[in-house]
Amino acid sequence: MLQGEIYAIIKKVDSFWVKSERLAGWIEVRVYNSGTSIDEHDLPLVFDRFYRASKTRQKDGTGLGLAIAKWIVDQHEGTISVKSSMGKGCVFTILLPEI
Repeated sequence: MLQGEIYAIIKKVDSFWVKSERLAGWIEVRVYNSGTSIDEHDLPLVFDRFYRASKTRQKDGTGLGLAIAKWIVDQHEGTISVKSSMGKGCVFTILLPEI
């Protein structure tokens, strides 16, 4: 089931890729997409439960995906952040402590 969901997500964006690297005791994972951007005023709220940016209100979804991702990262004592450039897409950065 998860594989199908990932495939569905990949199909929704123009270009999607993941990059990871080790950084002095941390593992950094960056998820890039060149599809949908996030408005600047929505950025501080995207990790809140049930938050859906005005641009996505007509699409399917519950507003839980990024909140769950943040909870998982928090449970592993890491951080997650997002940067967006209108019309160019988003970069999600996850930092996890190296075990």
